[in-house]
Amino acid sequence: MAPAKQRTFESFVVFPTCALAARLRQATTVRVRRNHEGRVVGGLASDTDQPLASAAIMLVTVGTLLACTSTRREPQPDTSLSKPEPVVVAPLALDAPAALPTELADVPSWQLAQSQDPMDLAQLAEQLGGARLVGVVAEGGKAGLIALRAFEHAPDAHAERGALCVLLPRLLPPHRRIGLAVVERVLQGPRFDEQIHPEGDGQCRDALASIARQPLDPEERDLLTVSQLHIAQRSDVGYDRQE
Repeated sequence: MAPAKQRTFESFVVFPTCALAARLRQATTVRVRRNHEGRVVGGLASDTDQPLASAAIMLVTVGTLLACTSTRREPQPDTSLSKPEPVVVAPLALDAPAALPTELADVPSWQLAQSQDPMDLAQLAEQLGGARLVGVVAEGGKAGLIALRAFEHAPDAHAERGALCVLLPRLLPPHRRIGLAVVERVLQGPRFDEQIHPEGDGQCRDALASIARQPLDPEERDLLTVSQLHIAQRSDVGYDRQE
């Protein structure tokens, strides 16, 4: 029954009926008391009729009480204290698709960067910049892997380090090791023409703490520890608060 209809039914039928049943049961108790002549008070029934009358009244009373109790609302489960479902972040695959997207396959800078030569990667990074490279990394695939390797050569790599660090926990071996190595080199310090953007250290600190709880090989653990040391040293000297 719908909640609104349930309330209407209870207000106009169940509750008055329940009250009437209670009064009828009380009246029955009084009426079956015998007077001094052995008759039922009020002339409801004689001695021989009294059991039948009492049984009939009792059946009506019991039936009404059953109707009253059957309309009670079932308790609803309390969801106020239920724990939210954990957010599951999908791993970032940098090995599929294995070919560059169609829109990048014919671009000379992307073609050359596939060789992983530092000069070709630096040329790509100079053209795109750190922010766009992070966007390509987030899309995954071969282009994402090339963008990850090129990131440290971007003119704004230090300023965009936080955005790249956010993606690190989603990387799987062996690409996680590549990401940790890139971030470690970037965290060594900005180039003379870069802005510092201290909030990036906070993003990297949180990402590295998340990765530290995962199973790591010795090389990954060393890269992570050194990166955390870079951030801690800047915090100690106030370098992360400079503008």
